[in-house]
Amino acid sequence: VEAATALEDLQELYNYTKDADESLYTAASWVPFASALAGANEVLEAADPTEEQIEAAYDALSPAYNALALRALQHELDTLAAFAGMYSQYVEALYTPASWVPFKAALDAANALLADPTNASGPAVGAATEALITAGNNLKEALITSPLEGAIADAEALLAQGGWIPSSAENLQKAIDKAKALLAKEDLTQAEMVSMILELTDAMSHMFEQGNK
Repeated sequence: VEAATALEDLQELYNYTKDADESLYTAASWVPFASALAGANEVLEAADPTEEQIEAAYDALSPAYNALALRALQHELDTLAAFAGMYSQYVEALYTPASWVPFKAALDAANALLADPTNASGPAVGAATEALITAGNNLKEALITSPLEGAIADAEALLAQGGWIPSSAENLQKAIDKAKALLAKEDLTQAEMVSMILELTDAMSHMFEQGNK
């Protein structure tokens, strides 16, 4: 009696799941389902399957069916592709490392989904699109430090000419050292850089040759 009841349950589950449309689901979730469906069919067609065989077939088919993941719709893929294409044009050197790293990870994840659309589920594509947009919005432009680098180079060139009053040369060297330390800061701001350039410029304007006051 128990075997007969189990067989009826398996038949009912098989009838309910056998017409699932492969084109609607990701390949990764379809493969185990198709295997479980075929296994259930073999048990149902067997002359005298055991209760263990029936239960095993049921226990394989039910979770495999529940695990089927719907493929992303084309418009969802198109939206992700549009953002990925736009963000692929961004140049790393223009942004801070701290904001670029998560952005690049989100972009790579999006491109991985787009490279294998048969395994891209709707929720995964939606999450990837949201993550990419968020990471893109969080990008911070890197500070262009070439003006400060140029001011340091000018100051060093002036100091290298020699013949300066020691106090003025010492003052310029201190300004150069300070500028280099500032340049190494990860969180250097525009205001700090401008202030440092002015300080270097002032120190250079107060360089006096020995013998002159």
